[in-house]
Amino acid sequence: TAREIYEVDGEAAMRRAEADAVDAGLAEAPPVIVATAAGTVLDPEVRARIGGGGFVVWLDAAPGVLAARAAGGEHRPFLDHDPVGWFTRASRERGPAYREIADVTVDTGTTSVGDAVDSILEASARA
Repeated sequence: TAREIYEVDGEAAMRRAEADAVDAGLAEAPPVIVATAAGTVLDPEVRARIGGGGFVVWLDAAPGVLAARAAGGEHRPFLDHDPVGWFTRASRERGPAYREIADVTVDTGTTSVGDAVDSILEASARA
């Protein structure tokens, strides 16, 4: 798990594992969906590979919503002490990187599944 890699080998190793997983997904024959770990976009090279020609959907939500959804996820090493605070800081730090590559952003905290699907399909038709 991310926690095990983080605790044994450190954050850099965890980020390398995330990048390797992105590369493995992107190497598959299209069509392919690659769901990335939240911090994956922090590396400019990985971010460029993610945004390099595919259709990128950013599923976003308010920090409180994300923290509630992540509650009990023992594999997330950064959420042990202040999940809402962590998501707030992460959103500020990572938001610009996500906006840089996203073709469409869907607020999954306020948008129904049906409306989210419609938004994604409409944006993909324009891409």
